[in-house]
Order: sequence, then C-alpha cells, then structure tokens
Amino acid sequence: MSKTRTMSLAAGALTAIALAAMLAPGLGAANARPDDEKKAEEKKDDAKAKADAGSATAEWYKDPDCRLVFFAVLEGLYEDGVPTEAVDLIIGKESKLENKVKHNFVFQCELCHAVYEAFVLYQRRQTFNGSEADTFQDGSIDADLLDRLRAGEAYTRVMAMGTLVQPWIKRKLEKLDMKDEDQKKLLDRLHELAKKGYALTDKRRREDPDYGDDWRFYDACQACKAIDTVAKMRKEGK
Repeated sequence: MSKTRTMSLAAGALTAIALAAMLAPGLGAANARPDDEKKAEEKKDDAKAKADAGSATAEWYKDPDCRLVFFAVLEGLYEDGVPTEAVDLIIGKESKLENKVKHNFVFQCELCHAVYEAFVLYQRRQTFNGSEADTFQDGSIDADLLDRLRAGEAYTRVMAMGTLVQPWIKRKLEKLDMKDEDQKKLLDRLHELAKKGYALTDKRRREDPDYGDDWRFYDACQACKAIDTVAKMRKEGK
C-alpha cells in the first residue's frame, strides 16, 4: 500500500474518532435512564440551593457583633448542658440548609444564623479527653418545654426556644467589662442588626410561603428580642 494511501486512511480514522467523541455525550444523554436524569436534576437543585444559602448567609461570621451572639449561645449551651434531644428539635430534621434554618429561625437574618450555627456546632460536640462528659454539667429540660419544641405550630416552638436563647444573650452582654460609651456603641450596633432582622422578618412573611399565617406572630428572631430587651434595660439603668 502506498504511503499516501496509508496517510489518508489514518486521517479518516482520526476524523471518525473525533466525531464519535463529539457525539458521545449526546448519545449518552439519549440512552440515560429516567431515574438517572432525575437524580442528576435533584443533585443540581441541591447544589444550587446550597450555593444560594451559602452566599446569602456567609457574611454573618465576619461581623464581630454577630460572633458575640454566636459565642453567647454556644457558651449557654455548654454551661447549661442542654441535651441533644432539645437541640435536634430546635434545628429541625430537614435535609436542606434553608429548610432547617426556617424551622425556627428567619432565613438570611444575620443574628438568626449566628444563633443557628451555635446550635449546629454544639450538636456536633465530642466528649472531653479522658472523660465521658461533653458539656459542663448534666443539664435537663423539663417535659413541658420539650413538648413545646415539638409543636407543629411555629409560635409555640419559637417561644419555647426563646426561653433558652434570650437569657444566654442577656447574660453575655451583661458580663461584658466595658466603658459606658463603648457599651452604648455595641448596643447601638446590635440594635441596628436587630432592626435589619425585623425588616427581613416582615419581608419574609409577605413574600416567602414558608413564613405564612403560622408566622404572623413573629416580628423578629429571638436574638433580636434579647438584644432589644437588654438595650432597654441598660437605658433604664437596670
């Protein structure tokens, strides 16, 4: 066979391989099973939801005042030894981040996410080295509070959570050793965060079906409530 003929056949083979490679994805998609396509779509939706949630909430931890609230709640959880059963009820059982947050918190509220993430971190706690303990004391929650945390009605659940969260934030703020002027500036900043939370809650109630009639009672998250209460107490000199 001539050299020219050999080169021509080789070129033809390479062209066929290239065309096959280009067509393969389309052929694969055409032959894909419906279940596979459904799983691929679900995976895409989950990834998008996580990306949206992450981009919407990623900034809270960069704010030192939100971090203060985060540590206040985390400290309260450890100091009071809140049992895992109560934490699981507060965080919720939904698999998607957005739905977990919405169980008892206002999605995208910076203060809400600071509180939520403290619960998540505490939920993942490990025992201390050389000990079976994983909190600072063997805490307990009365049966009535657990029943309220299990409630299907948002009002009952959220108010029950508030009986835990609000005292922790108040305690942290009251323990801060700060000059009056610095303390006032801190409370003013926290109050501004709380105002944003109030406005976002109102927006969610109007636009988000997950915050429908069941959330009409809710004008702000429990972190915002605690901050407002402490700010008022400070102004009144209590």
